[in-house]
Amino acid sequence: MRKPSRAKHVLISPAAGLLLGWLLPKLLGPPIVAYGTSLRDSPRLSDAIVGAGGLLIYIVEAPAMYLGEHLTQSIPAEAAVNALGWMLIGLTVGAFALTIRVRRLLAAGAIGGLLLGWMLPALAQTLSECFRHCWMHEGLLGDIALAGGGLLRAVGVLAELPWRLLAGPSDGVTPVLAMPVSAVLWALIGLGGIAAFASLRRSIFDLRRGPEGEADRDGEPPVG
Repeated sequence: MRKPSRAKHVLISPAAGLLLGWLLPKLLGPPIVAYGTSLRDSPRLSDAIVGAGGLLIYIVEAPAMYLGEHLTQSIPAEAAVNALGWMLIGLTVGAFALTIRVRRLLAAGAIGGLLLGWMLPALAQTLSECFRHCWMHEGLLGDIALAGGGLLRAVGVLAELPWRLLAGPSDGVTPVLAMPVSAVLWALIGLGGIAAFASLRRSIFDLRRGPEGEADRDGEPPVG
Protein backbone atom coordinates (compact mmCIF):
# COMPACT_ATOMS: atom_id res chain seq x y z
CA MET A 1 0.00 0.00 0.00
CA ARG A 2 2.98 2.34 0.44
CA LYS A 3 4.20 2.37 -3.16
CA PRO A 4 1.23 4.28 -4.64
CA SER A 5 1.44 6.93 -1.90
CA ARG A 6 5.18 7.37 -2.49
CA ALA A 7 4.68 7.70 -6.25
CA LYS A 8 1.91 10.23 -5.66
CA HIS A 9 4.21 12.17 -3.33
CA VAL A 10 6.95 12.31 -5.98
CA LEU A 11 4.49 13.44 -8.66
CA ILE A 12 2.94 16.17 -6.50
CA SER A 13 6.29 17.73 -5.55
CA PRO A 14 7.32 19.09 -8.99
CA ALA A 15 3.75 20.27 -9.59
CA ALA A 16 3.86 22.15 -6.28
CA GLY A 17 7.23 23.66 -7.19
CA LEU A 18 5.86 24.80 -10.54
CA LEU A 19 2.74 26.28 -8.95
CA LEU A 20 4.32 28.02 -5.95
CA GLY A 21 7.64 29.04 -7.48
CA TRP A 22 6.67 29.91 -11.04
CA LEU A 23 2.97 30.14 -11.87
CA LEU A 24 1.54 32.05 -8.89
CA PRO A 25 4.41 34.59 -8.65
CA LYS A 26 4.24 35.07 -12.45
CA LEU A 27 0.52 35.81 -12.26
CA LEU A 28 0.66 38.00 -9.14
CA GLY A 29 3.96 39.88 -9.53
CA PRO A 30 3.22 42.28 -12.45
CA PRO A 31 -0.27 43.35 -11.19
CA ILE A 32 1.16 44.07 -7.73
CA VAL A 33 3.94 46.18 -9.24
CA ALA A 34 1.41 48.06 -11.38
CA TYR A 35 -0.84 48.71 -8.37
CA GLY A 36 2.08 49.93 -6.25
CA THR A 37 3.24 52.27 -8.99
CA SER A 38 -0.20 53.91 -9.07
CA LEU A 39 0.00 54.95 -5.39
CA ARG A 40 1.89 58.17 -6.04
CA ASP A 41 0.37 59.95 -3.03
CA SER A 42 1.89 57.40 -0.61
CA PRO A 43 5.52 56.92 -1.63
CA ARG A 44 6.43 54.63 1.27
CA LEU A 45 3.44 52.35 0.72
CA SER A 46 4.05 52.45 -3.03
CA ASP A 47 7.68 51.46 -2.55
CA ALA A 48 6.72 48.58 -0.25
CA ILE A 49 4.13 47.19 -2.67
CA VAL A 50 6.34 47.62 -5.74
CA GLY A 51 9.16 45.86 -3.89
CA ALA A 52 6.90 42.94 -2.96
CA GLY A 53 5.79 42.55 -6.57
CA GLY A 54 9.37 42.82 -7.75
CA LEU A 55 10.39 40.06 -5.36
CA LEU A 56 7.74 37.78 -6.88
CA ILE A 57 9.11 38.51 -10.35
CA TYR A 58 12.61 37.73 -9.13
CA ILE A 59 11.36 34.44 -7.68
CA VAL A 60 9.90 33.46 -11.06
CA GLU A 61 13.13 34.25 -12.89
CA ALA A 62 15.59 32.99 -10.25
CA PRO A 63 16.62 29.73 -11.99
CA ALA A 64 17.44 31.44 -15.30
CA MET A 65 19.14 34.34 -13.49
CA TYR A 66 21.38 31.95 -11.58
CA LEU A 67 22.24 30.06 -14.76
CA GLY A 68 22.86 33.34 -16.58
CA GLU A 69 25.54 34.28 -14.04
CA HIS A 70 27.65 31.44 -15.46
CA LEU A 71 27.12 32.19 -19.16
CA THR A 72 28.49 34.84 -21.49
CA GLN A 73 25.44 34.80 -23.76
CA SER A 74 21.69 35.08 -23.27
CA ILE A 75 19.59 32.07 -22.36
CA PRO A 76 17.04 30.92 -24.96
CA ALA A 77 13.55 29.99 -23.77
CA GLU A 78 13.96 31.55 -20.32
CA ALA A 79 10.35 30.80 -19.38
CA ALA A 80 10.88 27.08 -19.96
CA VAL A 81 14.16 27.16 -18.02
CA ASN A 82 12.44 28.86 -15.07
CA ALA A 83 9.51 26.45 -15.09
CA LEU A 84 11.75 23.38 -15.28
CA GLY A 85 14.01 24.84 -12.61
CA TRP A 86 11.15 25.24 -10.16
CA MET A 87 9.87 21.75 -10.96
CA LEU A 88 13.34 20.40 -10.15
CA ILE A 89 13.41 22.33 -6.89
CA GLY A 90 9.99 20.97 -5.95
CA LEU A 91 11.05 17.44 -6.83
CA THR A 92 14.18 17.75 -4.69
CA VAL A 93 12.24 19.08 -1.70
CA GLY A 94 9.70 16.27 -2.07
CA ALA A 95 12.39 13.61 -2.37
CA PHE A 96 14.13 14.97 0.73
CA ALA A 97 10.88 14.90 2.73
CA LEU A 98 10.11 11.38 1.49
CA THR A 99 13.52 9.96 2.43
CA ILE A 100 13.13 11.38 5.93
CA ARG A 101 9.61 9.97 6.18
CA VAL A 102 10.72 6.44 5.22
CA ARG A 103 13.90 6.83 7.34
CA ARG A 104 16.42 6.32 4.54
CA LEU A 105 19.17 8.27 6.23
CA LEU A 106 21.91 7.99 3.61
CA ALA A 107 19.58 9.11 0.82
CA ALA A 108 18.27 11.91 3.03
CA GLY A 109 21.83 13.04 3.73
CA ALA A 110 22.78 13.18 0.06
CA ILE A 111 19.58 14.94 -1.05
CA GLY A 112 19.67 17.23 1.98
CA GLY A 113 23.25 18.23 1.20
CA LEU A 114 22.23 19.02 -2.38
CA LEU A 115 19.17 20.98 -1.29
CA LEU A 116 20.49 22.84 1.75
CA GLY A 117 24.09 23.26 0.64
CA TRP A 118 23.68 24.18 -3.02
CA MET A 119 20.12 24.63 -4.29
CA LEU A 120 18.61 26.91 -1.64
CA PRO A 121 21.77 29.03 -1.19
CA ALA A 122 21.91 29.48 -4.98
CA LEU A 123 18.35 30.84 -4.84
CA ALA A 124 19.27 33.07 -1.90
CA GLN A 125 22.21 34.46 -3.83
CA THR A 126 19.98 35.36 -6.77
CA LEU A 127 17.13 36.81 -4.69
CA SER A 128 19.56 38.99 -2.73
CA GLU A 129 19.81 41.20 -5.82
CA CYS A 130 16.12 42.01 -5.49
CA PHE A 131 16.66 43.44 -2.02
CA ARG A 132 19.31 45.69 -3.52
CA HIS A 133 17.10 46.99 -6.38
CA CYS A 134 13.41 46.41 -5.52
CA TRP A 135 13.18 48.57 -2.36
CA MET A 136 14.81 51.93 -3.11
CA HIS A 137 13.13 54.04 -0.40
CA GLU A 138 15.21 55.40 2.45
CA GLY A 139 14.34 54.87 6.09
CA LEU A 140 13.33 51.75 8.00
CA LEU A 141 12.12 49.89 4.91
CA GLY A 142 15.39 50.53 3.13
CA ASP A 143 17.37 49.39 6.20
CA ILE A 144 15.35 46.16 6.41
CA ALA A 145 15.86 45.50 2.69
CA LEU A 146 19.59 46.17 3.04
CA ALA A 147 19.86 43.77 5.99
CA GLY A 148 17.78 41.10 4.21
CA GLY A 149 19.89 41.36 1.08
CA GLY A 150 23.10 41.08 3.08
CA LEU A 151 21.81 37.98 4.88
CA LEU A 152 20.79 36.32 1.61
CA ARG A 153 24.15 37.12 0.04
CA ALA A 154 25.92 35.59 3.04
CA VAL A 155 23.86 32.40 2.69
CA GLY A 156 24.45 32.42 -1.07
CA VAL A 157 28.19 32.13 -0.59
CA LEU A 158 27.65 28.50 0.46
CA ALA A 159 26.28 27.50 -2.95
CA GLU A 160 29.58 27.41 -4.82
CA LEU A 161 31.96 27.39 -1.86
CA PRO A 162 33.25 23.87 -2.73
CA TRP A 163 34.13 25.03 -6.25
CA ARG A 164 35.88 28.16 -5.00
CA LEU A 165 37.90 26.12 -2.51
CA LEU A 166 39.02 23.86 -5.37
CA ALA A 167 39.49 26.38 -8.18
CA GLY A 168 40.28 29.52 -6.21
CA PRO A 169 38.74 32.98 -6.67
CA SER A 170 37.73 34.05 -10.17
CA ASP A 171 37.68 37.61 -11.51
CA GLY A 172 35.52 36.86 -14.54
CA VAL A 173 32.36 34.82 -15.10
CA THR A 174 32.21 31.69 -12.97
CA PRO A 175 32.26 28.71 -15.37
CA VAL A 176 29.21 26.51 -15.83
CA LEU A 177 31.20 23.59 -14.41
CA ALA A 178 30.98 25.26 -10.99
CA MET A 179 27.30 24.34 -10.70
CA PRO A 180 27.42 20.53 -11.11
CA VAL A 181 30.71 20.28 -9.21
CA SER A 182 29.32 22.24 -6.25
CA ALA A 183 26.05 20.27 -6.34
CA VAL A 184 27.84 16.89 -6.32
CA LEU A 185 30.26 17.94 -3.59
CA TRP A 186 27.46 19.19 -1.37
CA ALA A 187 25.60 15.91 -1.88
CA LEU A 188 28.76 14.02 -0.87
CA ILE A 189 29.18 16.27 2.16
CA GLY A 190 25.60 15.56 3.23
CA LEU A 191 26.09 11.83 2.64
CA GLY A 192 29.31 11.78 4.62
CA GLY A 193 27.81 13.80 7.44
CA ILE A 194 24.81 11.53 7.88
CA ALA A 195 26.99 8.41 7.59
CA ALA A 196 29.27 9.74 10.34
CA PHE A 197 26.24 10.57 12.47
CA ALA A 198 24.79 7.08 12.00
CA SER A 199 28.12 5.46 12.85
CA LEU A 200 28.50 7.58 15.99
CA ARG A 201 24.94 6.80 17.02
CA ARG A 202 25.52 3.08 16.55
CA SER A 203 28.70 3.22 18.62
CA ILE A 204 26.91 5.02 21.46
CA PHE A 205 24.06 2.50 21.23
CA ASP A 206 26.51 -0.40 21.52
CA LEU A 207 28.33 1.20 24.45
CA ARG A 208 25.08 1.64 26.34
CA ARG A 209 24.12 -1.99 25.80
CA GLY A 210 27.49 -3.23 27.00
CA PRO A 211 29.10 -6.56 26.02
CA GLU A 212 25.72 -8.01 25.08
CA GLY A 213 25.18 -5.32 22.46
CA GLU A 214 26.08 -7.70 19.63
CA ALA A 215 22.57 -9.13 19.78
CA ASP A 216 20.04 -7.78 17.32
CA ARG A 217 19.60 -4.18 16.20
CA ASP A 218 16.03 -4.40 15.06
CA GLY A 219 15.21 -1.20 16.88
CA GLU A 220 17.57 0.86 14.75
CA PRO A 221 16.28 2.65 11.64
CA PRO A 222 17.70 1.71 8.24
CA VAL A 223 20.52 3.96 7.05
CA GLY A 224 20.56 3.01 3.38
